[in-house]
Amino acid sequence: MDRASVRERANDLPREPGVYQFRDDDATLYVGKAVDLRDRVRSYADPRSRRIARMVERSVEIEPAVTETETQALLLEANLIKRHSPRYNVRLKDDKSYPLVQLTDHEFPRIEITRDPDPGATAFGPYTERGRVETVVKALREVYGVRGCSDHKFAGRERPCLDHDIGLCTAPCTGEIGGEEYLGDVESVERFFEGSAGILADPLRREMERATEAKNFERAANVRDRLAVVETFHEGGGRAVTAGTDERRVDVLGAVVESERATVARLHSEDGQLVERDRHTLSVPDEDGADMGSVLAAFVVQYYAERTLPDALLLPERFDDNELDSWLDNEGVAVRVPGAGREATLVELALKNARRGRGQADGTAALADALGLSSATRIEGFDVSHAQGRAAV
Repeated sequence: MDRASVRERANDLPREPGVYQFRDDDATLYVGKAVDLRDRVRSYADPRSRRIARMVERSVEIEPAVTETETQALLLEANLIKRHSPRYNVRLKDDKSYPLVQLTDHEFPRIEITRDPDPGATAFGPYTERGRVETVVKALREVYGVRGCSDHKFAGRERPCLDHDIGLCTAPCTGEIGGEEYLGDVESVERFFEGSAGILADPLRREMERATEAKNFERAANVRDRLAVVETFHEGGGRAVTAGTDERRVDVLGAVVESERATVARLHSEDGQLVERDRHTLSVPDEDGADMGSVLAAFVVQYYAERTLPDALLLPERFDDNELDSWLDNEGVAVRVPGAGREATLVELALKNARRGRGQADGTAALADALGLSSATRIEGFDVSHAQGRAAV
C-alpha cells in the first residue's frame, strides 16, 4: 500500500477504540491497537521506521475490529499476536519457567520438583538452579522421610520399596508410620520452604558431627556440602520493595535486545518479599529490530493479558505507548523508573537476569537446565564400541 491508500482507508474507519491488522494476500503482517482507529491508522502514511515502512509497502489491506473499551483492545491485540505470529510484531514466545517444589494434595503428600504443579498442591519457588533444589529435596527426604513416589507405586503395596530401605521414605504406604506423624514431617518440610532453614540445617549439622566423631570423613564431607547448599538456599530473601503499603504486588522488569531475539526477566514481590523470578523470550522483527521500550511494551500487553496485574511496575526505561499508559493508569498500576535506592537495585538485578545466558543456543540451554548445570557450551560424543578393531564392547 502507498501513502494515499493508507489515508483513504483510514478515512473510512471510526474514531473508536479497537485493533487493526495489516495483511498481505496470505497472512497478517502486523497487529496494533488504538484508542482512535482512524488517527492511528492514518499515522502509518508517514511510517516512523524503515521496518514499519516495509510492512506498509507489503500490505494489501487493513482489517479493523472495533472494541467497546481500550482494555478490550489491548487484550484482543495480545490474542491476535499469539494467534497469527505477525512478522513485524514483537512476539512473546512460550516462557521458560524455573522449577518449583510441590507437596501434593494427598492424604500422604508427595514431594517433587515440577514446572507444572498439580491442582490443590502447595508449591514453593520458583528457583533458578535445579541442582541445588534437588540437593535440598533429597536432604529433606533423608531427614523427614516424605515420599517421592508416584500414585501408582504408592497404591496397594504390601511391603516398603527401595526408598524406605535407603532412608529416603518412612513408608506410609504400608503403615510403617502413622498418618499424624507423617503429616507432622510434611509440616516441617513446609516450614523449611517458608524460610526456616534451621529445620533442615540443624539435623544435617548433627549428622556431620556424628560422622566426624566416627571418623567417617567421606560421609562428613558429603553432609557438609549439602549443609552449605541448605544454609544458602534462602539467601537474598530480605525485604524486596519498600514502597507504599498499598502496593502489595510489585513486578520488576529488565530486558535485553539481541538481533532477532529479546529476553525479559521478571522479579515478582509480594508484601516486600521476592517470591518469583522468571525469564521470557520474545521474537523481534528481523528488520530494524526493536528498542527496550518497545520490547517492554509488547511484553506487558501480552504477558498480563492472561494474568493479574501487579500494583506497581518498576522498569529500566519508560515505554512510548500512550494507550498502554492509559490502560495501566485506569487499572491502578503505578509505573516507575527508579533512579536510586532499593528499587533501582532491583531493576539492575532484573537486567542482570535478562542478560544471563545471552547468546546461548536454545538446545544447550535446555540440556543445561535438564542436567542442573549453569551452562552447556558444547556436546561431545565418543565411539566406544571397540578399540582399534579389538576389545569390542
